[in-house]
Amino acid sequence: MLSSNVVVPSANTLCRSIHDYSQGIIAGLKYIIPRATQVHLATDTWTSPNGLAFTRTTVHFIDAEWAMREEVIGFQALGGASHTGKFLAEKLTEILGQFDLAQRMLCLVTDNEQSNYLLARELQGKGLGPKWNPDQYHLPCFAHVLALASKAFMENLKSQPVNEAFDHNPDPFINVLQQYPSGLFSCTIFKLSVHVAYNVKY
Repeated sequence: MLSSNVVVPSANTLCRSIHDYSQGIIAGLKYIIPRATQVHLATDTWTSPNGLAFTRTTVHFIDAEWAMREEVIGFQALGGASHTGKFLAEKLTEILGQFDLAQRMLCLVTDNEQSNYLLARELQGKGLGPKWNPDQYHLPCFAHVLALASKAFMENLKSQPVNEAFDHNPDPFINVLQQYPSGLFSCTIFKLSVHVAYNVKY
């Protein structure tokens, strides 16, 4: 129970405070992103368990101290609109404009959804630098490629985990594999793929 001396701010005051705080965060991010260098962006879209769609955008760059930096510059609700490449390009263009990055974006990393390839095509007409070419600068996420390959590999093995044994923990999965002949599943990259595929599926 709140003390009787506590003054609860109005909805308008809360909205104004949140807006002012977000503007301060944006100003701080603009300050630390070097203006005389190109940057790389990564974006991903997903739907929450309650059916709400969001997209998150991160910027990657080397700062004045030669340290690699990664900062979240966008977290947008997508609403009920169709998540077409054109729509996603419009949302990303809003972020680029907000941070003055349109002329400085070099590479864009996404997963392998078809809409993201269309997104990259749509960006060509959104005021990016004249040399920006989606065939050259749109990069598929390697982790996503590895996850898809691992998942397909495990499905081809027809491997079916026993839920009681795994309890959503990939380590027992490795223990089961180690029961096979030592040379069969000893490859480190395979064990890494197992972890990735397990996380993708569960």
